[in-house]
Amino acid sequence: MTLEALINYRPVRYSHILIEPGESHTLTADPWAYLYSFLIRAKNRTKGIRKRNHERAIFYAELADSFYRAAEVSQLPAQATLLYYGMLNLAKCFLSVRGLELETKIEHHGASLPFNAPPGITIARRANASIHILSEFSKELGGKVTEHETIQLKEILSNIPELHGLYSGVYTDHSAKFLPVDIKFCTNDFKTTLFAEISYQKKNEKLIAAGRLLKGNRRDQFTEGVNKDGRVIHKTQKTRRPKNWKNLTKAYRAYLREFSKYSICSMLTRNGYQYHVNLEDPKYHHLLYSLMAMFYLGSAARYRPSMMRELMDSEMRPLITEAAALCPRQFQYHLVSLITGELCAVPFAAID
Repeated sequence: MTLEALINYRPVRYSHILIEPGESHTLTADPWAYLYSFLIRAKNRTKGIRKRNHERAIFYAELADSFYRAAEVSQLPAQATLLYYGMLNLAKCFLSVRGLELETKIEHHGASLPFNAPPGITIARRANASIHILSEFSKELGGKVTEHETIQLKEILSNIPELHGLYSGVYTDHSAKFLPVDIKFCTNDFKTTLFAEISYQKKNEKLIAAGRLLKGNRRDQFTEGVNKDGRVIHKTQKTRRPKNWKNLTKAYRAYLREFSKYSICSMLTRNGYQYHVNLEDPKYHHLLYSLMAMFYLGSAARYRPSMMRELMDSEMRPLITEAAALCPRQFQYHLVSLITGELCAVPFAAID
């Protein structure tokens, strides 16, 4: 018999960051304050290079906070520049905490806007004597960028989960590719095994090519689907047997690391994080696409105002306004979660 996995009477939940099994969400309506508190405590516990990195991280967090607040009273297209610098400094805060020594070499954004080409960005070639933030950020998210690759803005926006519904509405020839999934950890009657189930609503098969769930990096990782109560359920092929059920951390985190390779995107909602599988298996992490999108919009506002005006007068306008409204806040909570190692979410009592 299959049972929901519990530890200390708490469900062992799936998480897109490495947490302890059974750990609850950290509910905060002010992620800036929570981030500052964490960084100050971490700085006071460290010495040498790590202490200097945390001191830089605090400065970057303060800059990010200021840019975000300035953006709240600004309008597009200028708002996009402020939002990009807010997200950029959050990324630098994250990189500093992860051990990258910034301010020791020449630093570049890591991308540029190509001339005489459709809206998009070109990944910069990396020099040994410089640091490219976009590349370093991708590395810490578990991937790497392809130097001198040009990525069109439409492709970037299509791979951001909080925009996928609107994107499909604007570009009706675009096939839906984000499959909403539920991920649950399970065990047997005797609590001797740990495995995971990933499931989706059966009705979604009429809307999206759900068969691709068993393609790409997910191939051979899950069993064939079983229909139950209107859902299609796939179990992990690999079952782990923890030596001590009270210490599931190793087995649990092994699954989390494996799932990080399956193109699963996280999106924060009032009900916590929802997860979608990008069935097209994009090249980059969805948070990197968010930073790319705001880099383009912020840079275009500064250096290509005529091109930005054309975009604002085109069919892409609703996507641009939606990206400015949604991506920075999602990016903020995700980065604070990654930096603190806590799954930060919005309290139910919070009112916008």
